[in-house]
Amino acid sequence: MRFIIALAMAGVFVSVDGAASVARKSANGLRTIKLPAGADEHDYVDAAKLSMRSAVRMAMKRAPGVLLWAGLEDLDGFLFYAVQTAGKGGKLSMVTLDAGTGAVQGVQSRTRAQEALEAAREAADDAKKAKADPNSEEARKAREGAAARENPRAPAFHSSVVIAADAGGAALAASPRIPADRAIGAALAKWPGRISTISLAQDQGNVYFAVTVKSADGKLTLVAVDAGNASILGTQEGG
Repeated sequence: MRFIIALAMAGVFVSVDGAASVARKSANGLRTIKLPAGADEHDYVDAAKLSMRSAVRMAMKRAPGVLLWAGLEDLDGFLFYAVQTAGKGGKLSMVTLDAGTGAVQGVQSRTRAQEALEAAREAADDAKKAKADPNSEEARKAREGAAARENPRAPAFHSSVVIAADAGGAALAASPRIPADRAIGAALAKWPGRISTISLAQDQGNVYFAVTVKSADGKLTLVAVDAGNASILGTQEGG
């Protein structure tokens, strides 16, 4: 089964680079896992000493709200968790934690108004590039977007939580009826392993948590967990 993930602003606050492995203790506990260059992001899972579940719980204490996205990141050559939440009043926060100790490196916040302004600027830039070069990546994406709007596909599954297919990030963030921790538990109960990413997503308005699990044999499975009742909606091999 294949389904499309609509990530909720993943990576807006932090720069992302590739790499993974090898531990080294720093003086303050904020940079403990040194990463050699070149590894796939999912290799981060085996290097992390802290689980995704623990990282999300710790981040939620610093930035309470609805989980939008969480994953392992290479920040300046060291392994961190980045956890994005949507709090009260439209506040978006990104918490970065050391993947070895859980020590919080920082918390960055912005409002939805700031996010919308940046998105509008990016859309305007993409439109200019698409108009200037019909063969550009921006032009291709614009054509695909127009085709999808004219011929909407059927969703891959039906969630107990449904919003408008074109609803914005605020509507998506307000829609889950279960916490991310429960979605993590549901995914791991069926597919034991370690989680590399989790995001709140929607497929044609059907809201779910997309959980990427790496099993002991190295296999990646993307598990769609219903955002209303934690039932398993579908899976996709390869993450």
